[in-house]
Amino acid sequence: MGIGGDILRLIASYLIQRKQIVKINNTRSEECEVISGVPQGSILGAIFFVAFINNMCDACQNSIMFLFADDSKARSASILGLQRDLNACCEWASKHGMTFNSSKTVFMVFSSTPEEHASSSILVNGLQIHPSNCIKDLGVFVSSNLKWSTHISEKLRCCYAMFYNLRRSIPFNTPIKTKLQLIKSFVLSILTYCCSVWHPNARDLQKCEILLSRVTKWISSEKDYSKRMQICGLLPIGLYLNYRDLVLLNSLLLEKYDFPIFDYVSMVYQDYPLRNFQKPVFCITKCDKVRTENCFFLRVVKLANKLHQNSNLSVFDPPTSFKHQLLKHFQLIYNL
Repeated sequence: MGIGGDILRLIASYLIQRKQIVKINNTRSEECEVISGVPQGSILGAIFFVAFINNMCDACQNSIMFLFADDSKARSASILGLQRDLNACCEWASKHGMTFNSSKTVFMVFSSTPEEHASSSILVNGLQIHPSNCIKDLGVFVSSNLKWSTHISEKLRCCYAMFYNLRRSIPFNTPIKTKLQLIKSFVLSILTYCCSVWHPNARDLQKCEILLSRVTKWISSEKDYSKRMQICGLLPIGLYLNYRDLVLLNSLLLEKYDFPIFDYVSMVYQDYPLRNFQKPVFCITKCDKVRTENCFFLRVVKLANKLHQNSNLSVFDPPTSFKHQLLKHFQLIYNL
């Protein structure tokens, strides 16, 4: 890694000659020397661990591996190639004094004919693992059929549980502004978590709107749903998801995140003679399947092109003003 001299000695002094004890009530165990690992809960510990496992990806010859803290994922077009790489990773772990947790390892096959792979399996440290239909990954429920109904159902369940807790705990005569802030912080934040990853179908979208109708009825006594939404300054879920998609595109285009957006999206400029200026038109490879069309890049390209055609906004505007103006634009659409 190119680390040596005083810095290496400083790191070594941080890790070596550490001891640990176990304390239960007033009883303490004897001290035991820590011979491996990093101090849990420390800032440097997480950095050292990531640096330690960083070259594990080199063991994969047939798969693409993704690392996030102590989670690792391998993606391959071949189950046989995936198994070879898993064996290589297990060897790497054993060589470096680590083991994979087989009980927390999951295996999923994405295929248009999942029944053909129902009997497939992989081995991790001798434990046979069969394909899962749905897994939870960083709070998002991913299904093997690439549909999002399971994820949305789980998030709605959590939202209703949180909403009922708020309704029992917070007096009904609490100011609207306070109740609205509580709903945004504890309910809608759960529902819209990672919303650029998933996309609801018409039925799931209706379920989300029912939730929104119930929470706004608690916030305001106004009977009409549209008027309650205006009082709360909220957008219908469908429009809000579009808003979040465009805000993320704006951040990617302005390089707020280190992501190669133009590897997925191309752009040309179109003249507007009557307005005497140019606006970008985004392009992306067309797809035949509806499930593929619902991916973020295809959705946001359509939204951005439509926004440029129907307003003076541009996805290249400064982030703060873009968010504010885009929200006003969608509120105007909803009120009309």
